[in-house]
Amino acid sequence: MDSALPDLEDIRPAYVGTPRGRLHYLEAGMGTKAILLFHETPLSSKSFVRLMPLLAVHLRVIAFDTPGYGGSASLSGDPSIEGYADFIWDAVRQLGLTEVAVAGIHTGAAIAVELASNSRPGPWVVAAVLSGVPVFEAAGRAKLASFIERDSDPGEAAVVQTWQDRARRWVRASPELLIQALADELAVFARRNEGFKAVRDYDTRGAIARVAVPVLVLNGEQDSMAQIDIAAAPLFADAKLVLLPEWGGQLQWSAVETYGSHVLDFVQAKFSQEF
Repeated sequence: MDSALPDLEDIRPAYVGTPRGRLHYLEAGMGTKAILLFHETPLSSKSFVRLMPLLAVHLRVIAFDTPGYGGSASLSGDPSIEGYADFIWDAVRQLGLTEVAVAGIHTGAAIAVELASNSRPGPWVVAAVLSGVPVFEAAGRAKLASFIERDSDPGEAAVVQTWQDRARRWVRASPELLIQALADELAVFARRNEGFKAVRDYDTRGAIARVAVPVLVLNGEQDSMAQIDIAAAPLFADAKLVLLPEWGGQLQWSAVETYGSHVLDFVQAKFSQEF
């Protein structure tokens, strides 16, 4: 694991009200240019707390709880990536931002892709950083559907299985990260798979075709979706692929300084003027 960062006292929890409900987020740093962070299902914005102080030295950082997760209100109706993005963008437009970069992991990567299409009025999205871009062929969608069905069991076995899966997939993950993930999952247990259902039904390829901004596909080479990222990167009009050797998923926690330096080097140059 990368070395410890300064304490987290400067991270500010907040809510923003929208016509769709209240959205919870964590914030650090100041300014009208920001990077927006979107987590994996079924985690929360807390999975970014080690990364945020590093980024906030240089720009404003806002980590959202996906609707229905963490402290955010749920979507009305069936979950969808478009619905998540609309809900989040309602909040973003109230935060006084002029330009944003977006960064997401797995489900969060799908939300970031949807926002990077720049199809919504408001702050211009200048760049995207994506880990685990959910571009699935038919077999991949079937595998995800099978996981959702298997994981619908509300019993103890489902919790244990999920813990074991994470410990295997998140190479070199700390116990603190695994405990935080479990706490996030248990807090929304009955609806923990909604984000997976939204990803299953999302036309990621169609959305990628609308993304014109520069994209950094950044992952650990041992992440379960690294091979999918290798195939996804060439689908973007302007994308760079970086796979960190010997790392698995959740780089924003486990390889925080390495991940953070790649993110900063990429996104800072994409804003319209110096910070």
